Parts: sequence; structure tokens; C-alpha cells
Amino acid sequence: MSPIYKRVQYQKQNGFDVPYWDIETIPDASPSPTPSITPTISITPSITPTISLTPTNTPSNTNTPTPSVSPSTTPTITPTSSITPTPSTSSDPCPACNEFEIINSDLSSSLSVEYKDCNTYGIDILVVPANSTDYICSCITPIRVFGSTNYTINFNGSCPL
Repeated sequence: MSPIYKRVQYQKQNGFDVPYWDIETIPDASPSPTPSITPTISITPSITPTISLTPTNTPSNTNTPTPSVSPSTTPTITPTSSITPTPSTSSDPCPACNEFEIINSDLSSSLSVEYKDCNTYGIDILVVPANSTDYICSCITPIRVFGSTNYTINFNGSCPL
């Protein structure tokens, strides 16, 4: 067997070639050149102090007049109402009754859907069995409550009442 690396030697032990380092074949490390850096620092002072003293003498017998404040009057606020009450109209609890097709494509889980019934205006829950289709009339778009996650809700237009 030929050596893989120059510095590795092989010895026979128990019938196998065992590698070991041949220390004598390692060349001496040559010293790397040390860079020579000479720092240069130059400081140029650029501070010019300027001191200016101006004497201020105020005579001590001077009276400063106090401005007089006249009493202010508080404005009176008179509330006025610009809102005229309008008669309340009862809003339609179901402005549009639409038909929806609910398809449960899950083969093992049923689907529970919440919707607003067009006749009673109450919130109802429809359970669609696994792998089946149902139709409902609702004032709102039906939403999944729980159950199957493999479903489709199709809008079919106005509900035939």
C-alpha cells in the first residue's frame, strides 16, 4: 500500500497497515514576516476662546408698572339642537333570502353548518351527513361550525319560496 500523504508512514500491526506521523519529515515552519507599522498621529488645535463681558447696571430705584387685568366675562352657551328625530323604520331581518347548496365530500364525517332561516329569522344548525348534499334558504351565507373539512358551499341565487 502506498502512502496517501507525504508525512504519513505506515506500519504493519496484526496484519494491517496502520498510519502514523513521521515527525522527521515535517519541515520546520519558517517565520512569517512581522509587519512594521508606525502610527502617525497629528493633532491640530482649533479652539479659539472668545470671552466678552458687557456690564449691565440696572438702577435700584426703578418701578416696573404692573399691567392691570380687567375682569373677563364668561360667555353663556345656549344649547341648540339641530337634530330632528326621524321616525324609525323597522329594518327587514332578512333583506335577501338566498338558496345555498352544501356538499359534504367527506366519506366518514358529518358537517355542521350555521345559517339564518328565512322564515323564522332564527339561527339554525344543519347537519349534513357524510358524502351527501343538502339545500337551504338563508338570509346569510352559511358557515361551517364543526365536523368535516372537506365541503363546498355554493350560492344558487334567490330562494324559491
